[in-house]
Amino acid sequence: MAEEQAAKEIEDLQKQIEEEEKRKIAAEEEEKKTAASASTTYSEQAAADVEEQCEIHNRKLEIICIQCQTRICCNCALFGVHKGHDVRMEAEVVEELSVRTELLIQMYQIVEDISSNRVD
Repeated sequence: MAEEQAAKEIEDLQKQIEEEEKRKIAAEEEEKKTAASASTTYSEQAAADVEEQCEIHNRKLEIICIQCQTRICCNCALFGVHKGHDVRMEAEVVEELSVRTELLIQMYQIVEDISSNRVD
């Protein structure tokens, strides 16, 4: 009985992950639309962003190359050695890791509960 409940809870968590991924895709599409309509000049961006810069292109490191597991700039992603790699915005990666971590913790707690019930 506890195993069936655990399997159901794990299935529910997997559905939550799938739903979160669908929401993320929808958010990415919305972000692309917003980015296309918004424009800032390079000087405005440079004044606002005093963060780590790409050594090659002197641009902000705001993209993660999933394949190489490193932070890169948009030029590296579009024209550099990371062209064609799976790349994502840093904020999206952080959000996805947060959600997945939370779900994994919940799954771990379910497994722990099942294990403690078997011992009792």
